[in-house]
Amino acid sequence: MRLPRYILILLVASTAACVLTGALLFALRPRPITSHADAIAVILEQRGIAHERIVTA
Repeated sequence: MRLPRYILILLVASTAACVLTGALLFALRPRPITSHADAIAVILEQRGIAHERIVTA
């Protein structure tokens, strides 16, 4: 049984959209928070505060 051309195009387009969406979500995922200092840095970045020179004890 042969699929009509428009169904094949729709199937390929849907597959491509899913793959691109997955790649985009993978690329935009937040960095992992592995320490308390990382958690503080993420919050400061979200609020637009420069944190590179802040030292945590």
